[in-house]
Amino acid sequence: MISFPPADVYIASLGRSGSTLVANLMTTPPDRLVLVEPLLHRGGGNAGMFDQMARWGWPVGADDLARWREPPPGQSPAERAAVVLAGRLGGLARWGVKEVDPTAHQPGIALLRPKRVIVLVRDIRDVMLSYMEKFRREGRSDFGGELLRRLVEGTRVLTWLADGLRRGGPLRIVRYEDFVASAAERAALARWLDWPLDGDPDRNLDLYRRTYEIERHGGGVSQVSVDRRAQAAGNADAALVARIGDFLAGYQRRFGYES
Repeated sequence: MISFPPADVYIASLGRSGSTLVANLMTTPPDRLVLVEPLLHRGGGNAGMFDQMARWGWPVGADDLARWREPPPGQSPAERAAVVLAGRLGGLARWGVKEVDPTAHQPGIALLRPKRVIVLVRDIRDVMLSYMEKFRREGRSDFGGELLRRLVEGTRVLTWLADGLRRGGPLRIVRYEDFVASAAERAALARWLDWPLDGDPDRNLDLYRRTYEIERHGGGVSQVSVDRRAQAAGNADAALVARIGDFLAGYQRRFGYES
């Protein structure tokens, strides 16, 4: 059976918490790559992953597509992905993945056996405001049930990972606010990983319909998006965001966002 080589890092995060930024800073062709939300335990192969691979210099050919679309009988989704990717990833100096789907973390960590795990967190009120901005840009207004379920499950799993993995393996909790504010914090993370953080912060943002972030952050690491709730004070979103902070108070306390 073909399996993935152990990943150097697994980044577990909520969406809208800076995980793409961290992954991009860690990604430097031709030898260091963090795949953005490939869901390898489900077989990967989504359009976004194919696009990432092509830009990396691994264009997906007809044979690869055939393996993904018509796997042999009895082959698991993860095995299907490993057939195409394991050899390529094993040839890199460093590689890893970042995921924001809370259902991906436990099976992803079991599959990839990462040497390091980063639990990346952000004030849940700012996460909510960032999601609301993203949805509005996409013409969506569903700030209710589905998003709330995503945040509830995501905060639960990240808290569980932070508490459980700390007892069982190399883990580092990274707060988005500290990461973007402090070059020293970024340097400390790079030393812990033995992995430079000198990649392009804007890498592939166009694939994710996030080009507006390039302009906002000036092509670098900035604090522009820190403390969004202060910027929203007094507008129609403020009350909803405050309720989210109260509802998920356990996560807020666990990661130091009580104020």
